[in-house]
Amino acid sequence: MTQLPSFPILPRAYTTLQPRSASPAIPIDARAADHLRYIRETMESAAEFTAVPGWGGVAMGATALAAAFLASRQVTPRAWLAVWLAKCS
Repeated sequence: MTQLPSFPILPRAYTTLQPRSASPAIPIDARAADHLRYIRETMESAAEFTAVPGWGGVAMGATALAAAFLASRQVTPRAWLAVWLAKCS
């Protein structure tokens, strides 16, 4: 153990150096298979879940195009807003 000079601002516990205990080295491939399995399962479950199915996205896009066309033909901002609000409901 190496004794450091005592500083008045440090408690006594911080002025004594103690060597770290040597922990055994863990091989890099020890848990690699578990990690890869977890990553693979997570990616598979993420690919299966979508908030809106493909045809639902097509329908949303079509209604948005129709609403944009109708809204562009409105003469007042209130009518324009009414078209977009009707699309959302």
